[in-house]
Amino acid sequence: MSIINETLVITWSTEDWLDPDGNPLSIKLELSRDGGSNWETITEATTDDGSYSWVVTGPVSDDCVIRFSDPNDPSIYASGELFEIY
Repeated sequence: MSIINETLVITWSTEDWLDPDGNPLSIKLELSRDGGSNWETITEATTDDGSYSWVVTGPVSDDCVIRFSDPNDPSIYASGELFEIY
């Protein structure tokens, strides 16, 4: 559960987001409030260091999911688990 106007630290594993030399790539973070049908951008690109602090915005939803993707190739992505925003 996440509360509007509070900071949510989004975390992920960086193992799959490395360049051929093993350096972290940038990733795009998106939010869906309808289980993955529609997406809004949280950040276009952030360093893939395993976490990002986001101030939660409205509206409320009990069907939210975060998507992590390659900013240059949106077909390469991973999604997190469903959560709620209040």
